[in-house]
Amino acid sequence: MIYDYDLIVIGAGGGGLTAAIGGASIGAKVLLVEGEKLGGDCTHYGCVPSKALIRAAHIVHANKDRSSVGLSDRDHGSINEAHDVLRHVKKIVADVESRFEDPEEIKRKGVDIEMGYAKFVDSHRISVNDQTISSKKFVIATGARPANLPIEGLEDVVAKSNRDIFEPDSFDSLIIIGSGPIGCELGQAFARLGVDVQIITRDDRVLSRDEKEASQIVGKSLKEDGVRVYYSRDINRVFLRDGKKAVTVTDQKSRKSQEVCADEILVAIGRQPNVENLDLEKAGVLYDIRKGISVNEKTQTNVSHIYAVGDVATKWKFTHYANHMSKVALANLIFHYPTKISKVIPRVTFCSPEVASIGVSTQDIADKQSLYHVFDKAYSDVDRAITDVNENGFFRIITDTKGMIHGATIVGGSAGEMINEIALAMQNGVSITQLSDTIHAYPTYGYGLRNCADQYRALSYTDSKKSWVKKIFGLRGR
Repeated sequence: MIYDYDLIVIGAGGGGLTAAIGGASIGAKVLLVEGEKLGGDCTHYGCVPSKALIRAAHIVHANKDRSSVGLSDRDHGSINEAHDVLRHVKKIVADVESRFEDPEEIKRKGVDIEMGYAKFVDSHRISVNDQTISSKKFVIATGARPANLPIEGLEDVVAKSNRDIFEPDSFDSLIIIGSGPIGCELGQAFARLGVDVQIITRDDRVLSRDEKEASQIVGKSLKEDGVRVYYSRDINRVFLRDGKKAVTVTDQKSRKSQEVCADEILVAIGRQPNVENLDLEKAGVLYDIRKGISVNEKTQTNVSHIYAVGDVATKWKFTHYANHMSKVALANLIFHYPTKISKVIPRVTFCSPEVASIGVSTQDIADKQSLYHVFDKAYSDVDRAITDVNENGFFRIITDTKGMIHGATIVGGSAGEMINEIALAMQNGVSITQLSDTIHAYPTYGYGLRNCADQYRALSYTDSKKSWVKKIFGLRGR
């Protein structure tokens, strides 16, 4: 059978664009179908606007902290600058979109584009804009959307999500439901820009999936920036009171209730995959409403010529992982090269200080500590952190007894950049000894990472070994 296309990609977020442009670059006839905007959530509602907001908040915060570097203090008050910054954020999003997601540029790279919502007719055909199009292979990359909470009254007050929080609205106070990466990043950023921020969480600490020490540092930093966090709270209902949006919460231990009010509410409790309205049943593709499309290590669904990548097909909802999955999909569906998706996935929360992690944590190995070594190094022991007055953080590397790296957490300045070195080591079987032996530029934060790795050698240099070395080489030290 002759198909209209070699490959149809459904969804033009990070994963979809990688699959479509990558497929066209190696000779495939590709159609990219998108129902909303090229670039998807990352460009318009996630990574790009949030990092632009965080950067502006960092500049405002640094300017208020002039005395820490020996400059005279200036009273900047507590002016709400969020509205002006959000207008700047919109410009940044438009700039990124014009540079990397311009439809004409993508077409010049050999990709046909159809703006509309695709539905499967059968396993080789989709319907979009009242036309039926066939393809030999498919990649589904429809992403995910903000998860909803079944809370009484929440729909009536029209709470915000990451899809509309970056609109240049004016609000002086904000309640954030959820204390994960999105809640912490945006809560801190808006607080630094002069917004009164309150975070409500069911957990007993922020960033509950990260190391406890990381959570403690971020929690303290949020408090210093004026964010009030209500820990271990259940939400009873949401309602309007005197022009404000109010939330009734109950303490999980004392069972006492209280009312929290603000101009706006942001729900940041996770994401759910976009699997509805694709008519996946007609294609025979298996999926779960909450978990998304089921794929194997090749990103292949149960239908051999249909693949799925990114947020719609994994619990790791990161743009960089969606891009990786797309590359794996292309290797398999075009070249039939049996490539598998990697389990080495770096994660970064871009608050201040940054929290970067990969692999296992100390919580994961709590019941098998004898099989691992944990090496810590404080930022306060790193020269670059001292010169930058940025000592709030730590390095942690977890290895097995042979020195192979199984996980790491870095909290502090440039943590998100340094975790990539650990990812490279883990992906390629580089031991902590090799990391220690690699020359790192001084003075950098990366030098502190190397110092942390140095501890593995010291671990094996016992007093008994030291005694023998002294005897053999005639050394006279203590």
